[in-house]
Amino acid sequence: MISVPEIYRGLWRRRVLETSGHVDRSTTVYWLQTSSLYADVRIPVDRGQRGRLARLTQAGLRALARQQGFAGALEVDGEVLTWQRWLDYQPTAAPDVGRVHFDGPLLVEHGVHAAYREEWQCVQVAGDDCLALVLEDEIDPNRCPLDRAGVLVALEGYFMFALARPEPLPPAANLAALVDSEIHSLDAKRRFLNCAVELGVRHADGRWELQLSTLPHHEGQGFKQVYGTWRRDGAGHYLQSSPCGARRRWRAVEQGSRFHGLPGTE
Repeated sequence: MISVPEIYRGLWRRRVLETSGHVDRSTTVYWLQTSSLYADVRIPVDRGQRGRLARLTQAGLRALARQQGFAGALEVDGEVLTWQRWLDYQPTAAPDVGRVHFDGPLLVEHGVHAAYREEWQCVQVAGDDCLALVLEDEIDPNRCPLDRAGVLVALEGYFMFALARPEPLPPAANLAALVDSEIHSLDAKRRFLNCAVELGVRHADGRWELQLSTLPHHEGQGFKQVYGTWRRDGAGHYLQSSPCGARRRWRAVEQGSRFHGLPGTE
């Protein structure tokens, strides 16, 4: 896997998005980039709704359907960056490609396939305390194999976790169209939103806390509480035992010399 240049590694927060006739400074957007993998989460300021998906009404699901999040690998060709989306909270859209330059400390991005401008500010530079995992295989609680993407990236005091929904979405322009459709049942619409893209903080005492998530009921919870225990499986793999009964095997594509382990590691 090609190493991402150091100038792009770190935790970034978007300051502003400008499109034709619209300026967005209120959506909370974070992008965490290691030398190999990334994750990106985007939560509207008026999202509301903190209950579990199974308890949400049509209106609550519609509010969550406006969220965005994705994860995968970043390709760098000079000043042109391509975010390969291995998983996407929304139905996969056009290629995500931007042309970037630095304006002082800000990273400025202009869309290649769409007309937009974004400004990014670095919150945390990358160091040797880093980790990047990719989901290799999964067995659900009924001992059936699942085929979905997953990414975990961590650096210094932060981490991001992304896990695709168990089943692919039906074709649609966006999640809102699926949630508003009369074709699908309320239970089906809840399943459409069952995709986690999350940002968390790694505390000095070893706790990892989820602080921002496309699944709002995860916010404020511990990573171990939500995702269970982990144990090493040789030099380059981790096995995860989820509280729901799922078993997942993750491959480490990057692990820094100062990384000291996942919370709940057995």
